[in-house]
Amino acid sequence: MWLRDILTYWSRQVLAPGSQLRRKYQYFRDLLAQDRHCLEKMAEIEEIHYRGLPCDYARVVRLGQELVLDVELLIKSLIALNPLRYRILKDYKDKVAFYVQLALSLKPCPTDPPYVLDLASDQCSPELVGGKAAHLALIKKQGFPIPDGFCITTRAFDFFVQTNQLRPSINRILSHICLHSDQLEKRSAELQELIYQAKIPEELSREVEGTMHRFVAQRLALRSSACGEDSELSFAGQYTSRLNVRPQDWIQAYKEVLASKYSVPAISYRIRAGLPDEMLSMAVLVLDMIPALESGVVYTSDVTNPEYTGIYMVPGLGDKLMGGECRAREFLVPKGPKPASASNERPYLPRLLSYAWELEEFFGGIPQDIEWVVDEGHEIHLVQSRPLQGVCVPAHSCQLDLPVLARGQWASPGRAGGTLFKIQSRADIFRIPSGAVVFTPGLYPELAAEVHNISGIIAAHGSAASHLATVARETKVPVIIHPDQDIQNWEDGQQIVVDADLGLIHAGTSKDIFFELPRQETWMTAKMPRILESISSLNLKDAQSQAFIPENCRSLHDLIRFAHEMGVREMFSLADPRGKGLGDSKILDLDLPLTFRVLNLEEGLDPKARKLQTIRPEHITSKPFQALFQGLAQEGITWDRSTWHFDWQEFDKMSAGIFDPTKSPTLSSYALVARDYMHALLRFGYHFAVVDALISERKDQNYVQFSFKGGGGGEEQKVLRLEIIRRVLGNFHFQVQIKGELLTAELAREDLEVSRQALVILGYVLGRTRLMDLGIESEQVPVRINEIIEEIHAALAI
Repeated sequence: MWLRDILTYWSRQVLAPGSQLRRKYQYFRDLLAQDRHCLEKMAEIEEIHYRGLPCDYARVVRLGQELVLDVELLIKSLIALNPLRYRILKDYKDKVAFYVQLALSLKPCPTDPPYVLDLASDQCSPELVGGKAAHLALIKKQGFPIPDGFCITTRAFDFFVQTNQLRPSINRILSHICLHSDQLEKRSAELQELIYQAKIPEELSREVEGTMHRFVAQRLALRSSACGEDSELSFAGQYTSRLNVRPQDWIQAYKEVLASKYSVPAISYRIRAGLPDEMLSMAVLVLDMIPALESGVVYTSDVTNPEYTGIYMVPGLGDKLMGGECRAREFLVPKGPKPASASNERPYLPRLLSYAWELEEFFGGIPQDIEWVVDEGHEIHLVQSRPLQGVCVPAHSCQLDLPVLARGQWASPGRAGGTLFKIQSRADIFRIPSGAVVFTPGLYPELAAEVHNISGIIAAHGSAASHLATVARETKVPVIIHPDQDIQNWEDGQQIVVDADLGLIHAGTSKDIFFELPRQETWMTAKMPRILESISSLNLKDAQSQAFIPENCRSLHDLIRFAHEMGVREMFSLADPRGKGLGDSKILDLDLPLTFRVLNLEEGLDPKARKLQTIRPEHITSKPFQALFQGLAQEGITWDRSTWHFDWQEFDKMSAGIFDPTKSPTLSSYALVARDYMHALLRFGYHFAVVDALISERKDQNYVQFSFKGGGGGEEQKVLRLEIIRRVLGNFHFQVQIKGELLTAELAREDLEVSRQALVILGYVLGRTRLMDLGIESEQVPVRINEIIEEIHAALAI
């Protein structure tokens, strides 16, 4: 196939050079479109890492795989321009693609038995039975009172997923999840439906039912015990438990616990924790259901005072306590060598305290969060012991000098400020604005999905022992419960400061308190640099170097850079030595201190200019070029005639001073022009702008695309200039995005006059912001934006 392509290429070169040039022009157009597409895709991957975009790891994998395919199409366009010279690039693409796939890959999940383990088994590791079940198995061996039970292992979950071929569908849905999207609930429902519709493998069903026959309980509790749960990350309240399940109904209850892995709160918590779905396989703990007289939580070192043990209890089952919907009865008992009765009415409390302190000692002095149930015979049953999250820090020594609106009870430490946002029900949770102080009727577990996005919480009801309070302490979000004033009468949007350490709610703001989205170090933040090494690292930095060769392509970015640079070179080498084709590039004689060259593709120059080596702007008939330079040459733009604009950065790398940089094609700005088309690269010192435009009578084909990157100023100044350009172009209906240092803008499918006018505006903005990054300050940004917009309206009569 490739040999036929080469023979066709050379026959056209010799027999029909004009036809070959037109084909090259089309291949080059394809290459430019694909190059832009690759850069945008690469920037999307970089954005996930550098901006901490909260999305699933499956999205990184999908984007990486798509980018590999996009780069393959880019290389095909380059090979079409010159099959003989660039065919070898496919081999280097395959090599880079291998390393990209290696960086993206995850260790496969084992699916072989055991699928069921008794809690007395020596195999009950966190990897097989999850954190919750592993802890219970461990303390059961130490003689602590644990209900009879067994665990359906993580291997069973992965076997279930494999047998039903769910992983591709799961990852496809997860790859489109971003926590800022309003599609999260829909995606969650799709994932859960996959679980509900799947079948339990017969081998797994037989093993579970065979084990279940050994237990005599009439009712069972099925509780989540995922990998990672009840560890440094508690996953408190993120998964489902099913209580009072009849043994014959275990399959439906089992699926409900598995499906809770894909609930909105659980997905959000996992993504915020920076963990891929494959690493958190779900085990399910099956326990005898205990008829509960009372139940609750023990904090062996209480979150409000580590010198005390906190006991929180409610009548019956503790699900409402964990769900943050009710207020617990609380006992604070000084830690000491011997348990003392905290209440004459509850003779089991000394035993409960004794168990609590023994567990803390058993786990090396790490404070424990213990869930317990007392039956009607006052027998204690422990159903959870995990590391306690967020033990109280010392209160601030001084109170803020702000009006006190209300006082409440501490549930999570810290101070935070923001605008008040009141939620009336769970349905309002996903409308919470970033940085708000939230008032909520209860500490709903669903709020955990947004806890990273808010600055503080005030709850009318709830408990420091609830699941949400645990998550808030993990993420350092202050929480106050049971305020002594009716906050429902307060206005949404008023400024509030929550001082949870002192239990105070203030009106106003404080300069010492601000909201900042936390940046956590996670598995994903550690993984991404290794991935980006094969995707976006740039090794081919000097296009004029002898090292700028396919053999030195180490990343997809290298391949993209090489393909684009070689594509441009192919277009600038269209004319053969005998003068056939469209001719050499022309030096453009401008009234601006700008080094510029033009290459005619098709009817982009007046025929009279064909034999000229140096041309004037009036010789150029390309409509996009004329529009862009109309804006760039406006009288309102000040140019320093003593300073010539070319690629200063490349000039610095070369033998500066030995040759005239204004005459170097390497350092020049350039434009490839046709009657309706232009591709221009404008080099303004240390930054560059690429404008690709097609404007014609065909509205559906018209577009103006713009990329801008670099600068000679500091990082802050470069960011400020990008913001000015973004807002000015946005004012004139461009669709603008900033990702890292790359600004892209687009206006598409507008009629000829609107598209032409957009290029005039773009030219003016380029000239006006040319050196702005060298001296701009943040407070000047709004002024500069208004100035430029007013100048455009005045000078261009828009």
